[in-house]
Amino acid sequence: MTGAASLVGAEVLRELLRQRDVESICLLMPADGAKTMARLIGYLGPMPESVTMMSCDLRMPRFGQSSRSWDELGTLFDLGIHCAQREVVDQNAERAREENVQPVESWIDLLDRNPVLRLHHLSTAFIGGSRRGLLTEFDLDCGQQFHNAWERSKFAAEVALRQSAASGRVTIYRPSHTLGCSSGESFDLGGAFPLLATLAAASLLPGDGRARIDFVPADYVASAMVSLACAGATGTFQLACGWEESLPVRTAAALAAKAQGRSRGPRMFPRAVAWPLRLGSNSLAFTTARDLLHQGPVFDTFLSDRALQPLGIARPAPQSWLASSVRRLGT
Repeated sequence: MTGAASLVGAEVLRELLRQRDVESICLLMPADGAKTMARLIGYLGPMPESVTMMSCDLRMPRFGQSSRSWDELGTLFDLGIHCAQREVVDQNAERAREENVQPVESWIDLLDRNPVLRLHHLSTAFIGGSRRGLLTEFDLDCGQQFHNAWERSKFAAEVALRQSAASGRVTIYRPSHTLGCSSGESFDLGGAFPLLATLAAASLLPGDGRARIDFVPADYVASAMVSLACAGATGTFQLACGWEESLPVRTAAALAAKAQGRSRGPRMFPRAVAWPLRLGSNSLAFTTARDLLHQGPVFDTFLSDRALQPLGIARPAPQSWLASSVRRLGT
């Protein structure tokens, strides 16, 4: 498993530790993995002897391993879970490819070497980029443009996996904006917390308050991934709220503001007016809104919902947990 130190990854590890039929877990960690492991233990509790750690560099071919070590690694396990990614929303295409595409190319090499290996890959629903309207789990290349290097690189990673000879042994998960757990706890304030903080604190924002914004908690994403992986599920699953349960931006902003003790959420101005006039008191809020508050696709979750229902995995409505994530921002 990669990315155990990420927002979703720590929750995936928690779920794996609960599975009785998981015999052993090998965490692929960077050189300073001992510090990361100490943080994980502080969050999840003592690790059983079945959890081991291997130092590697995911940015390098073969994860930085020698040819001999790589050959051995390819035979050591039958299930791979790739949660590591660079989530920074910027235009640094080189860094995004290095951290989001290169690891996938190495995973494809492992899949080619081990015919029983299956890979479960954490992607994002925002591979839809600028697409407007419904984005189904079957969709990938729709001629869309991308807002940033993160979206573009995650799209490229999915394309590489689908075009590989081992595509039938790859399962892809596409969460929407991911926040801390529905319980209010979180290992890492990554994911969509900058966007949530902006909605909670800003007085004025550019955008359409009637547009939808799709949030899911990290523990739901993790439980869905692990349950589907253990059930041998294949294909692509969009772990999102979809149109019916996602919130209008104005509603989400009001919930976030109320959780911070404010009487009302930010006022929304059309972008065409807000940007030229620089309306608003905080340029960081405007930058965050520009970079993240642009959801165009509506994420279809039909296949995911149908697969998760018999597994007992229910997606919590954002109204039931969004406020606890806002309060988490202040701790």
